[in-house]
Amino acid sequence: MPVVTRKSPYAFLPPLARQGRGGTVQRVQDVIRDAIVRLELPPGTAIDKAALCARLGVSRFPVSEALGRLSAEGFVEVLPQRGTRVARIDMDDCHQAMFIRRALEIEAIRTIAPSADAALLAKLERNLREQEAVLANRIACAFMSLIWNCTRRCLPSSDLTA
Repeated sequence: MPVVTRKSPYAFLPPLARQGRGGTVQRVQDVIRDAIVRLELPPGTAIDKAALCARLGVSRFPVSEALGRLSAEGFVEVLPQRGTRVARIDMDDCHQAMFIRRALEIEAIRTIAPSADAALLAKLERNLREQEAVLANRIACAFMSLIWNCTRRCLPSSDLTA
C-alpha cells in the first residue's frame, strides 16, 4: 500500500532559521503577520497551531505567544475553546485608514511641492508607473512597499517625524 504524505497547509511559509536563544516569538510573529498581509492566510482562515509549529520548526509556546500578540494587533481572533483564525477585514477601519492616508498624502504634497524639481518629478513618475504595474498584477505588498519607499525618498526625514 503506498504511503500518503500530506502537504503542509503552510508550505508557503519559510522555515525559521536556527538562531541563538531569544527572539523566536518575534520571528514567528513577523512570519505570520507577513503571510496575513500578503493574503497567503486570507481573512477568516482557521489557524492550525500544530501545523505552524511543524512548518516553522518551533514548539507551541512561540506560536501561541505570537498569535496572542497578533490578536492584540488585530490580525487574528482567538476564539476560546474553538481556536484561532485570521481576522476579517473591518470596512470601518479601512475607511478610517483611507481618510488618514489621504490627509497625510495631501500634507506631503504641500511639503514637497514648493521645492519639487525635475529629478523629484521623475522619481515620482517612475514610482507611479511601478505602482500601476504591481496593481495590475495584484501584488498588494509590493504596492504598499512602493508607497512607503516613495514617501521616505521624497520627504526630508525631519518631516516624517514632525
